[in-house]
Amino acid sequence: MGKIFLSHSSKDKDRIGQIANALGPDVVIYDELSFDDGQAIVDEIENGLDNSDMFVLFISDASLNSTWVNRELAAAQTRFRDNVLRFLPIIIDQKVNYTDPRIPDWVRETYILRYNGSLKKIIRLIKQKRIERSWQLFPHLRQKDRLFVGRNAIIDNIESKLYHVTDKRPNTIIASGIKRIGRKSTVIHTLRKNGYIGETYSPNIITLDRHSNIDNLLLALSDIGICENIITPKDLLCSIPEKIQTTATLLSLIAEAKEIIVIEDSGCIISPENEIADWFVKLSELTHPINQILNIITTPYRLHQTSINHLPILYFHIPELEREGLCPEFS
Repeated sequence: MGKIFLSHSSKDKDRIGQIANALGPDVVIYDELSFDDGQAIVDEIENGLDNSDMFVLFISDASLNSTWVNRELAAAQTRFRDNVLRFLPIIIDQKVNYTDPRIPDWVRETYILRYNGSLKKIIRLIKQKRIERSWQLFPHLRQKDRLFVGRNAIIDNIESKLYHVTDKRPNTIIASGIKRIGRKSTVIHTLRKNGYIGETYSPNIITLDRHSNIDNLLLALSDIGICENIITPKDLLCSIPEKIQTTATLLSLIAEAKEIIVIEDSGCIISPENEIADWFVKLSELTHPINQILNIITTPYRLHQTSINHLPILYFHIPELEREGLCPEFS
């Protein structure tokens, strides 16, 4: 499979360099990582495009005014425009929107163009598109990547709760069980199977332990980068109720961005005594209006169902897999 060509202005190099390093030199065509010293720039660009299977256009005021970016874009039009999985335009400048006349009509009319200021989200988006492209080239990989065996009764239970319109619609799913038993994968498989998330979507993952508290959750949510400049040192010095409100606001913004948070919890939210933290109960009450799956929490500790009956939380325990839960070809 070919590489990913990162088309950008040199004025945006600091941000694009971070993206290139995160994706890896074996994956991207990026001048500092890919172009050889002493080679003609035009030749390097042509070689890079010829060796690429995807073209990512980072749209900014600087890139739209860049002669080199416009040359790359013109060359990309003939190579990549006929396959939406091979061309990915991303606006990284808040001063630019999809109506900008400098953006070619074929880009504006074919693709949804929105501002994306989160480097982590951009990296995940590129990885998702690369997976989709690999499935297009090698269909057997899709079946292999999406193979899921067993847990049929648990999946049926989750689906019934999600579709039971008379129940309170949960926005948090808690799965307990020993590590590597399939807590996260069972939930994610169910959400994919029922269209809540895309086949290649990868949730944001946060890790909390028994030494963590709401401060750690607040900082971790902020570090995801979906919402910019929302957490300040002052937010960590305020009272617990104020921190809960700030966290609820942040989760609402994350929900608006259609993102899901996976919290790998080892004693922070669900204690070894099988109790849910008071601050998380209050947080759940504040986020009750969020009518979509927002949080997936995995924990080794079982939870008392009665403690969450009034909350928008779906809880289940995943036992060790038994043979009768396997598909026939695996039993």
